[in-house]
Amino acid sequence: FPEASQEINSVVNYTQNLSSDVERLSAISNYIQDDFVWLLRNPSFKYDDTYRSTFFSLVPPLKTPGDRHYYSDSNGLRVIRDGNYANNPYCIAYYHAGACGEHAALANLLANMSGIEARRVGDPSGYHGWVEVKVGDEWYFYDPTFLAPLNATQSWFAPTRLRNNNSVIADAACVFVGNEDITHHYPPYGGLNITGISPFDRFSINWERNGDQYYCPLNGSDSAVRLNLTPKKYRLHANRLFVFSYEQEFEIKDGETVNLRVFA
Repeated sequence: FPEASQEINSVVNYTQNLSSDVERLSAISNYIQDDFVWLLRNPSFKYDDTYRSTFFSLVPPLKTPGDRHYYSDSNGLRVIRDGNYANNPYCIAYYHAGACGEHAALANLLANMSGIEARRVGDPSGYHGWVEVKVGDEWYFYDPTFLAPLNATQSWFAPTRLRNNNSVIADAACVFVGNEDITHHYPPYGGLNITGISPFDRFSINWERNGDQYYCPLNGSDSAVRLNLTPKKYRLHANRLFVFSYEQEFEIKDGETVNLRVFA
């Protein structure tokens, strides 16, 4: 904490000498992009939790997509994805390693400390995470994983209604801040109503991008679910008691609502 705190304060002090919020956000992005090791698909980082790996290999039904604890490499860099230090911006600043979620956690802290109202948002499937900042009465997306040239703000910093300027955000299935669905701030989108739900051990919306599968978990304890989704093809998947499975494909179109009933 002392070393990371000193580094974070140094970045914030630097931003205070800049004349605009765009310059401050660009400086934060440059700090993260210039000196951080990208974790995702980096072969130097290995899954590094023997107990958790062994447990899930012995009890595979308990394993869910995205189960992970921490990764580390031979240089002592570490990325913690679960536990007390997950998404801790001081831990992230200390190790200088991570992917979009870690970058967003650190950028969110730095933006708020620099006097910019910011909040973390993202696709709950784990596909991508970024930051929103408030400009006047409107929320803008701020993606610290993108290059941040001041003369081309549209790809890394723009009103949320211009999501298509950012190729990664454009493909997100939905956008949440905490447990709040704010996908309607990121048009185009359509609605999904799911009824007839019974308690499941697994209940998710699955989708694919570039051959990778993503799983958006839903609360199976509710008898009905309502959320907004980006137009694309999806698959509803439910599994009760690890035995009975149910799947249904559907497509979301802009401005339209799909109604599904499970286990009718």
